[in-house]
Amino acid sequence: MSLNHVDRQILALLQQDASLSTAEIADKVGLSQSPCWRRIAKLEQDGYIKSKVALLDEKSWALICWFTPMYVYQTMAKRI
Repeated sequence: MSLNHVDRQILALLQQDASLSTAEIADKVGLSQSPCWRRIAKLEQDGYIKSKVALLDEKSWALICWFTPMYVYQTMAKRI
């Protein structure tokens, strides 16, 4: 599959915000929802889109990583 202008626009939008709905993407690239959904599915099938991820805030994530082992340790200690 060769990428045209609309495909590149869709990829750019998803790269900026993977949480956008198909309707939002369709509106931004000038398509109706069904053709937009089919294009996204084709981009996924052809390997242009590997996955959709959430980028976590490092500061918040660091607190979770610090507290989780403490919680697990305390939970396990109660069982022993």
